[in-house]
Amino acid sequence: MSIYINTLSLGLMRANCYIVTIPETDSALVIDSGEYSQKLHDHLRELKISKLDYILLTHGHFDHITGARDLQTDFGGKIVIHRSDEPFLSDENKSLSYFLREPFYPTKADMVVSDSDLLDFSSENIEVIHTPGHTPGSVCYRVGDNLFSGDTLFRLSAGRTDFPGGSDVDMMKSMKKLKSISQNLNVYPGHDRPTELDFEKCNNPFMREI
Repeated sequence: MSIYINTLSLGLMRANCYIVTIPETDSALVIDSGEYSQKLHDHLRELKISKLDYILLTHGHFDHITGARDLQTDFGGKIVIHRSDEPFLSDENKSLSYFLREPFYPTKADMVVSDSDLLDFSSENIEVIHTPGHTPGSVCYRVGDNLFSGDTLFRLSAGRTDFPGGSDVDMMKSMKKLKSISQNLNVYPGHDRPTELDFEKCNNPFMREI
């Protein structure tokens, strides 16, 4: 079965929101709904999506979680986040929304996950890869040949570690972990454009120095 990925850049920080569908089974999920705007709502309707399986959050910063609650109200779906970032959903300081004076809507997770957990998604498994460094509970989600890397891995860069809970040491461990993946995955980061894992292994300075 084919996996289709649609990308929208949403909110103040232009975070990437990914809509992942398997049309043959009407299965759909959203990764990082940083804003629930009319743009996102209309796009889901255009894709003929009436119900989501999951709303996956790569980490707990406001620009990746703000729209999750209202999106769930309209389209359902289990809100999923790593257990270490679950407190961000109810804390405007941890989520950084307070510091940027962004609206904050406390949200409740339906599922908290850990490293190597697998979630059923039609004919595919969603693999949770814990990659702390940007936040303690940052994760990447692997769906087939696609890696949704949040604010951990970017094209030729890595996520910031200077926010509360960030760690240079953890980030480098996460880079090593991703570098150990043998397959050349399509990488969809939390900001900016997609890349490929093999390209990053050869060219990303955070991976090359490992």
